[in-house]
Amino acid sequence: MVVLYHASWPLPGGFLGVDIFFVVSGFVISQMLLQQLETSGKLKFGTFFFRRFLRLAPALSVVSVVTVLALYFLVTPSSSHAETAKTAIAATLGVANVVIAQVSGGYFGSAPESNGLLHTWTLSVEEQFYVFLPFVLATLWALLGGNTKKKLGVLQILVWGFVFFSFSLSFLPVIFDLSWGQFLFGFYSPLTRAWEFSIGVAVYLLVRRFSLPHDLATVLGYIGVLLISVSVVVVSIENQAPGILTLLPTVGTGLLLAAGSRREGRLFEILSHRSIVTVGDFSYSIYLWHWPVIFVVSRIWPDNFMALQAGVAVSVGLASLSYRFVERPLRGFRNAAATKTLFLCLAVVMIPIAASSLLLHFQDRTWAWLDSTGLMSVAHSGEIGTMNTLTLLESRSVECVHWNLLVSENVDGDEPVRCRQSRPGAPAAVAVVGDSHGIALFTGLSEEWEDENLYFFSVNWGDRADLQTREKYDRELDNVLAILENDAGILHVIFTGYWAQRPYPPARLDNVVSRMRTSGKMVYFSDDIPDFEFGPERCKYGSSWVSRQGAVCEQPKEVSPIEKQNNLRSFVSWADGNPHVLLLETRAFFCGEESCTMISESGALLYGDDDHLNMNGARYLADNLISNYPNLLTR
Repeated sequence: MVVLYHASWPLPGGFLGVDIFFVVSGFVISQMLLQQLETSGKLKFGTFFFRRFLRLAPALSVVSVVTVLALYFLVTPSSSHAETAKTAIAATLGVANVVIAQVSGGYFGSAPESNGLLHTWTLSVEEQFYVFLPFVLATLWALLGGNTKKKLGVLQILVWGFVFFSFSLSFLPVIFDLSWGQFLFGFYSPLTRAWEFSIGVAVYLLVRRFSLPHDLATVLGYIGVLLISVSVVVVSIENQAPGILTLLPTVGTGLLLAAGSRREGRLFEILSHRSIVTVGDFSYSIYLWHWPVIFVVSRIWPDNFMALQAGVAVSVGLASLSYRFVERPLRGFRNAAATKTLFLCLAVVMIPIAASSLLLHFQDRTWAWLDSTGLMSVAHSGEIGTMNTLTLLESRSVECVHWNLLVSENVDGDEPVRCRQSRPGAPAAVAVVGDSHGIALFTGLSEEWEDENLYFFSVNWGDRADLQTREKYDRELDNVLAILENDAGILHVIFTGYWAQRPYPPARLDNVVSRMRTSGKMVYFSDDIPDFEFGPERCKYGSSWVSRQGAVCEQPKEVSPIEKQNNLRSFVSWADGNPHVLLLETRAFFCGEESCTMISESGALLYGDDDHLNMNGARYLADNLISNYPNLLTR
């Protein structure tokens, strides 16, 4: 299911294969552990963890290293290299779900386009469950009194209670609008996935205690197949995941497992057919290989359905080799203390970490190396990265005359506000106030207005930061506003910021405008440039030197997440409704009716990363601003 979903087959709920796997995993692992508890009354933790390590880690290590190297040598350098390398390290350490939530964001949307090891989040959640379950079962088994039957009965009640508790947690961010709880209670969280594993545990406890009648097992089995089939069709990325509809595949899988416990009937015969069993044997390797191969193929031949299908075939072939030469041979290792085994474990952990660390270290040099070899044909010239703009800011401007005042007003522990001016010694009539997006505006205007002295004050519009950080940002902004109020020579103040990502309350913006107008300033706000779902590397070079596919420089105008669109609309609505503000619609310089682009009309690359302009972009922004607002500096 998951493989076909990632290969762009029309299976809207194909991603639910992961939820099915979690239920099956809970059933199988609890069966293994409880049988050992019933037999000996205790668990061999070392043996259990060692065998789980050998089952999962070596194949994952091979896939991680191959994926990192394939990206480095075949695919145009981009942010996906760093995200994949960080994920490889995290997956090796069993925390890929934590890192992916930070570096790639949500599973749906742009995340699949940026991480070649995105799918390893499931393995980390599984490993975290494997760490948790044995200790809980062993502790409860030791504490519960009575015979085995009574212990199993009490365990079943406790497990079903935990299923309800864990399932409820996934709704907390929605019910209470907990933006801070998106990871803790979100898609990648082990807390909100534990109920799926626990359904598998509860089903095993049920069939261990009771033998289902043949007819009832048959009916439950077919209902399970129906629920899973329906879920693949009716559930989509529009639905909350995990959520109410996730019950369809998970409950369906539980019913199917319960029915299969009788090991008889037509449905059991079908599911135990040799071909299906073989697919099951290879399933882990297929799952490991399918997404990295599809990811690399989609980068080399973007938007090519047949290439994706070929990628699936290649991944099956690689999975067969991995199963034959990695998974099966390691099943013979039984002595965890043997020297050979210890070296193996060390290699499994260290090799992917070393390979990924090297990629992270050398990724910035890759573009220059590829250019020098002639492997990459440049479609649109322009600097990659924002260091060129930062270098120009430092080299073509000087520390502003207000620097000492800003330092003196600084609270202990706070970094002083960056303050630059374009011409030393000259009075300034214009000030640009903004976050990192303001650097390009200041740098571009400084070139266009050579006879004017401009100030640039770097501030943070951090309303969504924690309370302490927000108070710090407010102090910095207040210091800058106080300087502007007391400098009678400054007549024009241009405010800019990443409003889509960092919204600022209208009431506070009104206060900013009021203070500036009271001190006799003209107030301008820029609506900011568009941000992109991909980096400028795809526009400058294309996606890969292998296929030399055309450069990708445009995206639909409304591709940003709904939250960002709403934040920007809210800001524009405020600016339009404030009679004392002139809104500078800079976004329109990069966007038409349907799409936005990161190149100029002459074909020059304007972006240094996905939401910052390079020097070409800084000049382009300033030139268009002056052309479209000729009265910008009217006294």
